[in-house]
Amino acid sequence: MSKNNKKNNDLNIKTIWKMLRSEKGRRYSFIIFYIFFFGFLFIFINANHLNSTVETTSGEEYSLPFNTKLLEQNSYNFKYIVKSNLDELLYKGIKNSNSITIIDDAGEHLFSYKNGVLIGDYNILYKELFDIYEIKRIIKSGKLISETKLSETGEIIYNYDITNSNLDNILNNSITSLELINKITVKTNSKKEFIEINYDLINYEKDINPLLSEFKVTLEIGDIDG
Repeated sequence: MSKNNKKNNDLNIKTIWKMLRSEKGRRYSFIIFYIFFFGFLFIFINANHLNSTVETTSGEEYSLPFNTKLLEQNSYNFKYIVKSNLDELLYKGIKNSNSITIIDDAGEHLFSYKNGVLIGDYNILYKELFDIYEIKRIIKSGKLISETKLSETGEIIYNYDITNSNLDNILNNSITSLELINKITVKTNSKKEFIEINYDLINYEKDINPLLSEFKVTLEIGDIDG
């Protein structure tokens, strides 16, 4: 390095140092410090928010031990059976995009999703129990008791308990025996894809109709069109 270059560098360093030590320089130093400090803080907060969002989304997506995405995204057929000691009702259903068609002896009845809620004029008992989104709410409100894998088929059985109180938050019947327990059994295939759910709701339904000694609802998923 030439003497002139070295001298210029020394002058520049001395000039900058002198400027920073001056009254005006100290003010600029504080301004620069605060710009970097708040810039770093902004980046840090946004990075944490992004991580929190990713973790929340992942938690929601995997909060159930089985997969319901096929039923949420695709069309499929199903059977909906309501059985008690008084009678038995059988419905066939077709879920297609944002609508569900229910078929019984009286004909075909259309239900459709509006703002995420299944709406329909036909009076069918507990449409929430064949609505996959409400099914997820019900299961998340329950408590997983056991998980069993069937060696012959690879199917998996999940057993849940749910209180009358938690169930009534979804079915809205204003029952009184809030602490009684109901049983829910979910069956999946070997890939943990939802294929059947059985509700044993006698403790819930008996609060409404004391004449009942049995009340079970079954949802069986048929062909799924991808």
